[in-house]
Amino acid sequence: MGTAVILIVDDELLIRWSLSERLKQEGYAVLEAQDGAQAARQFSAGVKFAAVLLDYKLPDTDGLALLALLRQVQAHCPVIMMTAYGTAEVQRKAQELGVSGFVEKPFDYDALVSRVNAVAAR
Repeated sequence: MGTAVILIVDDELLIRWSLSERLKQEGYAVLEAQDGAQAARQFSAGVKFAAVLLDYKLPDTDGLALLALLRQVQAHCPVIMMTAYGTAEVQRKAQELGVSGFVEKPFDYDALVSRVNAVAAR
């Protein structure tokens, strides 16, 4: 089956690095994107993701637009949205697009990795 691949989409280098290191310790292969353009290229590269960790606020787009784009290529990929701006409206729209969950920033890395393990196992 190969190693499960997790994509981290976040404009903050430290968050991407920290999450990447933790997820690699769990045995995942990790890809990163610092903005929507990089994420879109990852989506179209044909990699099947076990899960995507998606920041809501990105320099060139927002997580909802990226989530809609991802759904066109991987309709059932689990997505955990990470945000410090999780308004009820954002959460409602994300749920319509099939988001697997929300994590408020700043988050607990162990708790987030546990959630990734849970959704990636499905």
